[in-house]
Amino acid sequence: MTTTAINPATGVEYYSDGPFEGNSVKRYVAVTDSQVRNPNGGQWPFNQGAVHDEPVDYFELVPFQEVPFDERIFRVDDTKSGWNLIPFTPKPLAGRPQGKYVRTEVIKRRSMDELRTLVYGYYQNANNSLWPQESGYDQKLAYAREQVEKGNRLAQFNDLIARHSALLAASFENDARLKQLNAEITAAGESGPIDFNPEEGWVTGI
Repeated sequence: MTTTAINPATGVEYYSDGPFEGNSVKRYVAVTDSQVRNPNGGQWPFNQGAVHDEPVDYFELVPFQEVPFDERIFRVDDTKSGWNLIPFTPKPLAGRPQGKYVRTEVIKRRSMDELRTLVYGYYQNANNSLWPQESGYDQKLAYAREQVEKGNRLAQFNDLIARHSALLAASFENDARLKQLNAEITAAGESGPIDFNPEEGWVTGI
């Protein structure tokens, strides 16, 4: 089992045995004039976390842990998100870690237009799944109606007409669902909270 130790002068944790003996447990980025030279970070420059004498500062690289969010409704605000150097206060002596390198991610709700496009896509998919796709459907329906009007009430004609009526009723339900979601989007405006699952509430079959 690999064990670690902490250098008392720098506070850097390092492996005290095993194949990585002497290497730092955490990674650090080199910084010159507030500019990060190696965003991916590397080992502390000296073994066993010893005080370094290089003409750069080192900041601890904090691994970014993404917070799950519904990417259909929200997105990362790139203008307010990014990696930042957070210096320690008070400032440590030279040769020690000078702070942390941390990513901040701001989540922003998608715009009204984006949300309307989203729900309309689900609306179209639901209706595409609902309506029959077989070739000649419209001609069959017209023929069935013509035959029934002439008094030819075979079950296959009546069943087709009844099924079509049920499909129409189901499609009206999808129209109502689309209207409801768009109303919620309008009520929320460009930045208000949205609490719906755009996948739910659609009729895709009868």
